[in-house]
Amino acid sequence: MEAAMSPDDENDDLQYLLPARISVYDTLSTYSPVYHDFKEIVSAPGNSVSRIGPDVRAFIKRAAFALQKYFYGAKVVF
Repeated sequence: MEAAMSPDDENDDLQYLLPARISVYDTLSTYSPVYHDFKEIVSAPGNSVSRIGPDVRAFIKRAAFALQKYFYGAKVVF
């Protein structure tokens, strides 16, 4: 999960998706302090998240247009 969310050779950007596995937030916080805040959000009683696998980057690239249109009504550019 950490590898799916962390920068890689092709992309320096972090994926600000909220992993369901609480244990990865501490490691992700070394890349960006915002993950400390995300950990608090995900850990809060009553909140829930969906689970995704290690192919999340490929999925996001394929689904980017639909996700952007659904959430923002705009097209995303990679």
